[in-house]
Amino acid sequence: MNINIYIEDKLAEQLAKYAERFHRKKNSIVREAIRDWLTRHTERQWPDTILQFTGIQEFPDIEELRKNISEPTKKLF
Repeated sequence: MNINIYIEDKLAEQLAKYAERFHRKKNSIVREAIRDWLTRHTERQWPDTILQFTGIQEFPDIEELRKNISEPTKKLF
């Protein structure tokens, strides 16, 4: 697919400079930038194994665990 975009002169100069420096075509850098942007902004979903996890049946309830917590004997701060 071909697409036309407008970029500011300063940005175009930077792109040309880095394309030459890294021996890459400007189009490939733009494609990489778009791919990176889409990767960072794509909504991620937990895997099914996590979504279907119902917990460990043998593990005590949190309230039961809290009953055995004692107050600290000295102040930390």
